[in-house]
Amino acid sequence: YSEELAALKGIGDRLPGRAPTLIGECGFPMDMNHRAALDNYASGMRDPANWHSQTAGFAAMFDAIDELQLSATIWNYTASNSNDAMVGDGWNQEDLSIFSPDQQDDPRDPDSGGRAILGFCRPWVRRAQGRLIRHSYDHDNGSFEAEIAIDTAIEAPSEIYLPKLVFGENPDVHVDRQCEKELEGQLLTISACDDGRLTIEVKKHETVAGRDAR
Repeated sequence: YSEELAALKGIGDRLPGRAPTLIGECGFPMDMNHRAALDNYASGMRDPANWHSQTAGFAAMFDAIDELQLSATIWNYTASNSNDAMVGDGWNQEDLSIFSPDQQDDPRDPDSGGRAILGFCRPWVRRAQGRLIRHSYDHDNGSFEAEIAIDTAIEAPSEIYLPKLVFGENPDVHVDRQCEKELEGQLLTISACDDGRLTIEVKKHETVAGRDAR
């Protein structure tokens, strides 16, 4: 993925003044592997591991997108999706929707109906107080790192999305310089006090036998 997407990014980089790159459609068929995930779900399997292949594909793809600092949109979200092989997304019998009412067991749960959520629900820097140098998410151990070249002439803070599905209610956040940070819901804001490189590390808060791990 990195090699192929880098080639696309290179086209914009070679234009005068450079141009940003948006990958307009990226995703994975939910009926891959001969509909294994859909058939397993119909049989009662609710373990996220049911979507292992799709999750692994999303993770690899977004790792490359993060590495190259590209923008992308997921194909697709179809509110009327059906697990019926003759219907799917309602277009060409494709079935790539990250949501389906056929997977919605509890309409009160915003995650209910999601498919392969752990593949695309991941942390990212949505605003940087300066220039984003890098950000990366390790899907296997659930850790996130970002580095920003801080410009304090920018008064607005950096904003990082930290999904509760990944980090829980109280993630461990470490920064390597003096900052003001606040977590509200799933949004972490960080205001740096001086210029320079800021490194941010986030991990899920660990507990041992019901106590905080220190």
